[in-house]
Amino acid sequence: MGGVGIDSERRLREAFHRFSKIEGFAGVLIEEMLSGVELIIGAKNDYQFGPVILFGIGGIWVEIYRDVILKWHP
Repeated sequence: MGGVGIDSERRLREAFHRFSKIEGFAGVLIEEMLSGVELIIGAKNDYQFGPVILFGIGGIWVEIYRDVILKWHP
């Protein structure tokens, strides 16, 4: 663990306890932190535009900005 100040199981439990007191809290996703660049990549064959690719900054930024729209057209 590390990178966001959670470097032990004790600190993880403390953070979880704090978050669980927030109204609307539904849970957390815990993953190992690695170094590098996180990307989001996708592709589809759009009925209007033909082959389309998605490429951008990934990780938490996809969730924070929610600036991604993908629609499936059967």
